[in-house]
Amino acid sequence: MIGTRFEEYGRTSDELPFVLHARLKRTAESLSRESNWHGELEIQLCLDGEGSVLLDGNSINIKKDDIITVNSNVIHYTSTESRLEYLCLIISTSFCRQNGIDTSKLLYDSLIHSELLLEYFKELTDIYGSDSPIRTAKLNHTVLKILIELTEKHSQINDLSESTSKAFENVKATIRYIREHYAEKFTLDDISKSIYADKFELCRSFKRLSNLTIVQYTNAFRCQRAAELIAEGHSVNDAAWLCGFHNTSFFTKTFKQYMGRLPSEYK
Repeated sequence: MIGTRFEEYGRTSDELPFVLHARLKRTAESLSRESNWHGELEIQLCLDGEGSVLLDGNSINIKKDDIITVNSNVIHYTSTESRLEYLCLIISTSFCRQNGIDTSKLLYDSLIHSELLLEYFKELTDIYGSDSPIRTAKLNHTVLKILIELTEKHSQINDLSESTSKAFENVKATIRYIREHYAEKFTLDDISKSIYADKFELCRSFKRLSNLTIVQYTNAFRCQRAAELIAEGHSVNDAAWLCGFHNTSFFTKTFKQYMGRLPSEYK
C-alpha cells in the first residue's frame, strides 16, 4: 500500500529559498513508498526516460522535456514502469510572497511545454554547480524568472473554498499529531480535541485528502518507524513497543500488511 505524507520545507533558507534536486533517478524497482504533499509550489522537469505523475488522483504521462507543476497542497506521486530521470524544484512560499506572488491562491497548469522554461532550468542547474562569487544572487534571480514565467503564462486564480482550506489545515495538524505521538496510545477523540476539530468531519477530510483513514495512516507511519529502528539494531519487540504496538502478533500482522515483509526481515 502506498502511504501519504505531509512535508514541511523549513530547511529552505533566506540564502537559497528553494530546494533543488538536479537529477533524481527512478526505476520500477526504486519507487517511493509514499505519495506526498506540501504547501510549496513544486516543479518537475523530465530529463530522460518516461513515467507518470499522479496529481490528486489524476495521472499525467511524462517524457523528456515535459514540465509538471505540482500546485500547493496537491497530493502527488512520481513513478515509472521502466526508467525516469527528472529535476525537482520546490520554491519557498515566503520567497514567492516576498515577490508578490501568492502561489496558494494560484492554480498552475499541470503539464507545460515551454522552450523558455527549459532554457531557464538549464541556466539554473549550470549556476547551481558553479563556484561563482555571486552564485546565490544568480540562483535566486533565475528561480524568480521561472516563477514569473509560470505565473504570467501558465496560471489562473485558484477558487479553493475556505472550507477546503480549513480541511487541509486540520489534516496537516492531524499528521503532525500522529508523528509526534506515534509511540503513545491515543484515540480519535484525543486528536480532534487537540486540534479543535469535529472528529467526524476530520475523518471525512483526512480520507478525502490523503486516500487513507487516520487509523491506516497511523499504522503505516508506526510500521515505517519500527522498520527504521529494527534496521538500526533494536529487537522486533522493542521496536514494536517504541512505536505504539503493545501486542506482538498484531504488530507482526500489521507490519506485513503495510511493509510487505515480516519485521525480522529488516534486521
